[in-house]
Amino acid sequence: MGRVVALVAGPDALDAGWVPYVALELAGTWGERFVLVDAGLEAPSLHLAADLPSDEGLSDLLLWGASVQRVMRVLPGGGFVVTAGTPIARGASAFEEPRWATLCDGFRQAGVTFVVLVPSSESGRDAVVGASDDVVLLAAREENAARLVGSGTEKVRATVGRVTPEEPEPAEAAPEVAPLDISDLAPDEVDDFAPLDISDLAPDEVDDFALLDITARAPDDVDAFAPLAIADLAPDEVDDPAPLDIADLAPDEVDDFAPLDI
Repeated sequence: MGRVVALVAGPDALDAGWVPYVALELAGTWGERFVLVDAGLEAPSLHLAADLPSDEGLSDLLLWGASVQRVMRVLPGGGFVVTAGTPIARGASAFEEPRWATLCDGFRQAGVTFVVLVPSSESGRDAVVGASDDVVLLAAREENAARLVGSGTEKVRATVGRVTPEEPEPAEAAPEVAPLDISDLAPDEVDDFAPLDISDLAPDEVDDFALLDITARAPDDVDAFAPLAIADLAPDEVDDPAPLDIADLAPDEVDDFAPLDI
C-alpha cells in the first residue's frame, strides 16, 4: 500500500529558493516507486529544480482531463515528477474536482508514494493536507506549525528547518482585588475590627476571665481535694486492711493450709 505525503513549504523557505531542490532529495528517500507533484498551482517552482518546462501538469490533469501518463516525467535518478501545469488564478478549484481524490487513491492502491509539494499560502493547501497520510514541514525560520498546515498538525511527521509548536491560548488573568482600606469604613464598622480591651468589660464580665482561686472556695470544697488520711478512718475501718494472722484461725482452718503429707 502506498502513501500520500504532503510537503508543506513556508513562505520564507520558498523565498530562499531551496524548497524544490530539497523536495527532490526527500522524494528520493522513498525509493524508486514515487511520484513527486507540484501542487503550487498559483506559484509553481518544482519545474525549475527538475529542469523541465512547466507546460502540461497537475492542473491539466485535474481540470481538463489530461492522462497521468501524459503529464508524468521520468527523473534521471528514478521516480517521476509532475509539474504544476497550466497556471490558474485559484488553485483550490482544481482540488475540488473528484479526480483529485481518485488520483490519491490510485497511487495508494498501486503501492506508490505520492509526494505533493504545496506552499502554505496556496488556496488548495487544506485539500492537499486533508488527503495526505503524512506531512513534512519545510521552513526557513521559526514558524508556527498550525499556520503552515492549518488543522492537519496531527499528521506532521518531520520538519526541515525550524518550526515552533502550536502556541497555547493565553490563560485568563485573575481579577484584581483591591486591598481593604479601613479609613473608608464608617465609625461603627471600625469598632467591629477594634481589638478587645478588657478594661471595657463590666466587673462581672472580668470575673469570667479570672483564674480559679482555690482560696475563694468554701472549706468543704477544699476538703474534697485533700488526700485521704488513714487516721481519719473509724477503728473498724482500720481493722479491715490489717494482714491475716494464721494464729487467729480455728484449728480446722489451719489444717486446710497444712502441706500434704504423703
